[in-house]
Amino acid sequence: MPDFSHTHALFPIKDNLVYLNNASIGALSTRVTAAVNELLNDVQQQGRINYPNWCRIADTTFKANIARLIGAGADEIAFVKNTTEGILIVANGLDWRPGDNVIIAE
Repeated sequence: MPDFSHTHALFPIKDNLVYLNNASIGALSTRVTAAVNELLNDVQQQGRINYPNWCRIADTTFKANIARLIGAGADEIAFVKNTTEGILIVANGLDWRPGDNVIIAE
């Protein structure tokens, strides 16, 4: 069985709660919290001066990391506002034919 103790240590919320809500706001790891705080401190001190750099990092480093995680190419990764928008983009790009069906969960 894999040892997840190093991963568990990144999520202090687990010390107080069993957190199962990952639909809208998932538990933040200490690494995510540190990165968000770093970004907010940068905005507080510099305004939007570094915005182009943030976009470059998102478009290169972040996409490459996500691609490696899921076994895809960085050129196959796209940013969308939310899951619904992503699904709609894919659905609208399909060549629908009479008789095709969409199956959804209720």
